[in-house]
Amino acid sequence: AQGNVLILCKGLTNYNTYTVVSNSSIVKLDASSYAVSTIKSFDHQLACYGENVMTYNNGTIYYLDGGTYRISENGGSETKLMDDANAYGISFDSEENEFWLLSAPYSGTHTAALYTSDGTLIKSYNVGNYPKMVICNK
Repeated sequence: AQGNVLILCKGLTNYNTYTVVSNSSIVKLDASSYAVSTIKSFDHQLACYGENVMTYNNGTIYYLDGGTYRISENGGSETKLMDDANAYGISFDSEENEFWLLSAPYSGTHTAALYTSDGTLIKSYNVGNYPKMVICNK
């Protein structure tokens, strides 16, 4: 992120009382000054429980929250690319300008699907249970 570090903060829940202590946010850490600035503050905790729920390409952050969204690393309004409450992993292939979305419904086929950067489906593949990560080996 041009010398910056992008961090997705899930937020905090008190599981003794099942109350939300803090909501999710996306922040930017300036690698030279170590200043932290907020790119996006959510009014809730992200509705995604995977480990790879945010990815980056050329100034754009892609993240999962009951769907797939993108937002500029400089903030502003996000764009919802698609609904997929079962998505729990995302990875961007910068060379091809495409992203992979991993989806695992409670029942049904678990998939790895390839999309254009604007969210148009290219191809979906039926894969094993709970696909965890995509690495593009060129």
